[in-house]
Parts: sequence; C-alpha cells; structure tokens
Amino acid sequence: MSQDQNSETSLKQIVDVQRTQRDDLRLLGEHVGRLGNRILAASIVSFALFAIFCAAAAYLWVRTTTKHFSYDLARATRHSESLQRRVDALTTQQRVGKTKRLKNAERIVRYFELFLKGQTDKALALQTDAVKRGKGPLARAVVAFVSRGLRLRSAQQEYAHGLAEMEEKHYKTAAKHLLSALRYAPDGPLAGKIHYRLGLAYYQSSHFRDAAEHFEAVTRQEPKMLDDSGLFRLAHAHDILKEEPAARRYYKQLLERFPHSEYAAIVKGKLRQLSHR
Repeated sequence: MSQDQNSETSLKQIVDVQRTQRDDLRLLGEHVGRLGNRILAASIVSFALFAIFCAAAAYLWVRTTTKHFSYDLARATRHSESLQRRVDALTTQQRVGKTKRLKNAERIVRYFELFLKGQTDKALALQTDAVKRGKGPLARAVVAFVSRGLRLRSAQQEYAHGLAEMEEKHYKTAAKHLLSALRYAPDGPLAGKIHYRLGLAYYQSSHFRDAAEHFEAVTRQEPKMLDDSGLFRLAHAHDILKEEPAARRYYKQLLERFPHSEYAAIVKGKLRQLSHR
C-alpha cells in the first residue's frame, strides 16, 4: 500500500474517532440534561412539599395558638367580670353599711338626748330599737348606761306612785305600781324597798301568800330593812296560811332582834298558841 493510501486511511480513522467522540459527548450531554431536569423537578417537588408542610404547620400553630389565646382571653374576661361583680357588691355593702351605721348613730344619739332631757316615756319607747342598733363598743356602752338610768328612773317613778297610792289606802293600785317598779329594778337597793312595800300592800289587802313572798325577798336582799313591823306581818302571814314552822321562826326572830318591840307581847302570845296546836 502506498503512503498516500495509508495517510488517507489514518485520516479516516481519526475522523471516525472524532465523530464517535462527538456522538458520545452529545449522548452524554443529553443524559446530563435529562438528569438535570429530573433533579430540578425533584427539587421543585421537594420544595413544594416542604412549602406545603410549612404552611400546614404554620396554620396548625396559628390555629392552636389562637384557640388557646381565645380560651385564655375568655377565662380572663370571666375572671375580670367576677372581680368586678365582687367589687361592686363590696362597694354596695360598704355604702349600705355606712348608711346603716349613720342611722344607728342618729337613733342612739336621739335616745341619749331624750334621757338627758328627762323625757323618760319617749326614751323608753326607743329603748328596744336602741339596744338593737348598739353594735359598736361605744354605742353599746351608751345604750347600757341610758338603759340602766331609764330603768332606775322608771322604777323610782313607779315606786313614788305606789307610795302615794298606799297613803290613800289604795292597796290594789299601789301593788300594780310597785310591781311595775320591781320589773324596772329587780335588784339593787331599791328592790328591797319595793319588796317591803309590796309586802305591806298585799298584807293590808289580805293577800297573805303574796305578802309572805315579798317580805321573804326582803330577808334575802336587804335583811336589815325588815323592821319589827315587817317581821310581825311576815310571821303573821305564815301563821294565817297555817305554815307553823315559818311562823314560829319569824316570831322568834322578831323577839331576838327587837325584844322591846310593841309587838313583843303579841308575839309571845302567838308562840304560846302555836305550841299548843
């Protein structure tokens, strides 16, 4: 083979090789392009899925947060309304309490003024109401002071009426006044005097059981107040009631305390009668 033929063959081989390489490169480029397209599509899909996931997560978070916020807001609103109602109730209660305390103070001052002016009947008419309204320490002290004063003053007035009726020998009316005085002053120095006068009033009106009870009350409260006259009437009342032990005891007591009494001779005779029964 000639040199020209060899050169031509070599050249042809080189061209074939280059053509083959170009085809390979073209195929490789196409393959790479398709692979790139696939990767791009996968990336787009992945991004889209991620975006959807993020959007869904954000939606759920917002919904949950909004729900909790709405619940907390509603609870806070209810709590605030409850507090407001309590504040309103306390404010109303304080206002009512202040008004009530002011009214109570005014009534107690009125009660005290009537007592100082000597208007006993009017003060007594307010006594029950004043006692109910005397809530504080000072108010209770004022009410207690006025009530004691009114009771004593009323007892003195009724006692004076009773004595006046006894002077007129109206023993039944006298007993009513004296009993009223005793209700106002059931204890204390005046009570002994009232019991003594009641004993006399009942004795004079022949109510010997009542007379004996009141004379004996004197022996318990103010024994020194019972003089020989009172002791005689007490013993004689028991004597009339056929209560011999009590009658004998008080007759003997009269002789022991008042041996020179004007009743001594009568009492000795009564004791002799009792010893023969």
